[in-house]
Amino acid sequence: MATPDAAQAELAELRAVVSRAREQAQQITQAAQASRAGLRQEAERIRAERDRAERELRDDVRRGSVDPETRQLAEKLVRGEVSWRDVLTGDEGAELRSELGDQVETIVEELRATDSSFREAHDSTLRAAAELRAEGP
Repeated sequence: MATPDAAQAELAELRAVVSRAREQAQQITQAAQASRAGLRQEAERIRAERDRAERELRDDVRRGSVDPETRQLAEKLVRGEVSWRDVLTGDEGAELRSELGDQVETIVEELRATDSSFREAHDSTLRAAAELRAEGP
C-alpha cells in the first residue's frame, strides 16, 4: 500500500500531466483555428482570382477578341453548363489546355534563353524527372 506522501507525489504528478495535456490541447486548438483562418483567406484569394479571370473572359468574349471555340466554352461556363474543373480535366477544355500548354512552352523557352538560374533549375528538374521515370512505378 502506498504511503500518504507517495500518494500525494503521484497525485501531484498526475495533476502536472493533466495540466500539460490541457496546454497542449489548447495549443492544438489555437493552431487549428489559425490554419482554418489561413485556409479561409486562401480560399477567398482563389475565389477572387477566379472571379477576376471570369470577368476578363466575359469582357474578351463581349469584345470579340477570342476565337469561336473559346467563346463557346466561355458561354458554357457563364451558363453553368460546365465548371472550371470540367475545363481543366475533361474534354471541354482540351483545346484550351493545348493552347495554354503551347504558351507555357513558349514562356519556358524564353526564360531558358534569358535567365541562367531558371535554365539551371529547369535542367535539374528535367534530370530528376528522367531519373524518376527510369526507376519506374
